[in-house]
Amino acid sequence: MFYQAPFTIDDKIDYYLISLEQDQRLGFFILPKQILIGRRILSTAQKEGKRMFCVYKN
Repeated sequence: MFYQAPFTIDDKIDYYLISLEQDQRLGFFILPKQILIGRRILSTAQKEGKRMFCVYKN
């Protein structure tokens, strides 16, 4: 069985790149670590992070 753990605030990553594709269109989001910490997406000692989340255009 495969276990997928969420990223943590201790990972040595400053920015996360998310790519997406729909039909013939491609897009990228570059998310700073501090934003993901503020949105409680990355794991901390107090809370497990998200394994999946949605990004919506503004």
